[in-house]
Amino acid sequence: MALAVYIAVPRELKEIVVSAKCCKVWYVSGHGKDYVGLRQRKEDAVERGQKIFKKSVTKETHIFLKTTFTAAGFAKYATLSTDHEHKFAPQLYKKVYYHSPHDWQAWHFNGDLPLAETENEQVLISSEWVEMD
Repeated sequence: MALAVYIAVPRELKEIVVSAKCCKVWYVSGHGKDYVGLRQRKEDAVERGQKIFKKSVTKETHIFLKTTFTAAGFAKYATLSTDHEHKFAPQLYKKVYYHSPHDWQAWHFNGDLPLAETENEQVLISSEWVEMD
């Protein structure tokens, strides 16, 4: 089982994200947030981006960062406990909006999201840039 998720990233931040080797929380999250919001569907990532950036998210202004957690990566990050600042929640967890009957297929990654991660020569996380349609 692998989990593929998307984030809408402003084009002007793409090279900064690549240089940092991670998507820092403040690049793609609202003021005061301490997690990276991830969506399984591209259209939901666009909608979230529009709410966060308070402007249109288009192929001219943004690009998708597609991040894939392998089964091993999912197992690690979904069970890895964070610190007291995140109330010891798992590093990666499914966000459920109980007031809505719609499953937004939303995930939160507490902290900065690495673009790639391996452990014992096993891929845990991989990322790629995907153009918007």
